[in-house]
Amino acid sequence: MTHILKVDKDLTIGFARACISDGWKHPRSGHAFPEYTVHDELWATALVVCGAAKPVAAFVSLDLCVIRTPAMTEIRSLVAASTGIPSERLALHCTHTHASYSGDSVDPAFLAARIAEAIGTAAAAAKPATVAHAHRELGPGYDFNRRVHLSDGLGAHCVMFNTDCRTENGRVEASGQLRKVVRNWETTWDDLEMSKRETWTDGPIDSHLHFVSFRDASGGTLGSIVRFAGHPVIVSRHWIGHELSRDAVGYVADVVARATAAPCLYLTGPSGNQRLYCEEYTHAEAKKRGEIIGDEAMKLFGDLAFAPLDRLTLATDAVGLDLWDGFPKDRDEQQRLFAEAEAAVKAVVDAKRPPAEIKKLDEQRTRVRFAGQMFDRGVLTCEDAAAATFRQPITAIDFGPAAMATFPCEPFMEVSERVRSAVGGNVITAQLTNGAHGYVPTAEAWQLGGYETTWCSTAPDAAERYVRAATALIDAARRA
Repeated sequence: MTHILKVDKDLTIGFARACISDGWKHPRSGHAFPEYTVHDELWATALVVCGAAKPVAAFVSLDLCVIRTPAMTEIRSLVAASTGIPSERLALHCTHTHASYSGDSVDPAFLAARIAEAIGTAAAAAKPATVAHAHRELGPGYDFNRRVHLSDGLGAHCVMFNTDCRTENGRVEASGQLRKVVRNWETTWDDLEMSKRETWTDGPIDSHLHFVSFRDASGGTLGSIVRFAGHPVIVSRHWIGHELSRDAVGYVADVVARATAAPCLYLTGPSGNQRLYCEEYTHAEAKKRGEIIGDEAMKLFGDLAFAPLDRLTLATDAVGLDLWDGFPKDRDEQQRLFAEAEAAVKAVVDAKRPPAEIKKLDEQRTRVRFAGQMFDRGVLTCEDAAAATFRQPITAIDFGPAAMATFPCEPFMEVSERVRSAVGGNVITAQLTNGAHGYVPTAEAWQLGGYETTWCSTAPDAAERYVRAATALIDAARRA
């Protein structure tokens, strides 16, 4: 059922943030965390909407990688109880930095308390505002599509990191990585057609950079929103170890916050198949790449045309999603299916079947293994699995110069493009808001396989359902 909140009287806006870096000191019962050091602080940055001096909705950006749906639902409930804002009016977004502690494993009471602190401070500082929005496409060189299409019937491969790759002018050439990867499919690089050419990550990208600014009556900046799309993995724990960092996206926010003397809320757009471009995996590189994007954001500042913010509408609903065909109904069936998948892979390897056949079965084995993790982490209940369907929240916000749509999980960038095409006008999209259960590839990507289609629970039509739901909610928000 669609929930609509319209605020058009005594509307005020506030921004604030609270530090969440020490969340790793407060693990959920049953979890053990490694000792972390802090390279740069993690924050909960809140934008709060008030009506008649009362907080009625909040959008919070968290410098965390991911919070799975069950933990997120619990945290939203605790924040709602503390702030008085109904949970359906809370949009909690993870920037997806891979250099943070696990949001799933943190004591929900700790994280909820820090989020509520940011919301409370923002509400207390809320003022009537003017608002402006500007955006442009940055083009290649800032982010890229990390999925490469292979030949020889092998579908697609995810270039998660630059290992054995060549970087050049914002592009990544993956032949060196593929030379090693294809061994997993019992083939030799020199025997494949693609060994005769270079393989560049030249797929379609969403390089839209959005800047939203809110000012008070004196012209001072209350706060800003910056949105860009791409996995921030430049200082992933894979490379840096247990050092907390917001990664490049934190430096983007810092550039804007310093220039405007006000908090900046960073949003990561749908990036299931995109990551930020980098040439090395160091803190210096994260700072460099973040400041490049931050400087581009500030170039938009001069294009802002402010107008009174006298109306804001929020529309929320839960989209129904089917599980992929054959998804196990419980942990026992998952274990049986996994054993069958292992046997199937061994059989095709022993029979020296074509590498495309081995890859397909190997990916199905990984997909079934991921299903087991969903049961173990409580992401799906047995009731959901038995019904082969579940629901996830989507939110749309219309504030005049632009509209916003937020999605749970990690949808592919095509979701942004299709929503933008469907609704027209200025649309800001963000992923990993109010929960996660894996990647949401397009139906076309499903056919090609690859990493993102294995860490996935939804059927191939999920991305299109996201598009339809977001389009309907934006329309409802605009018409309210």
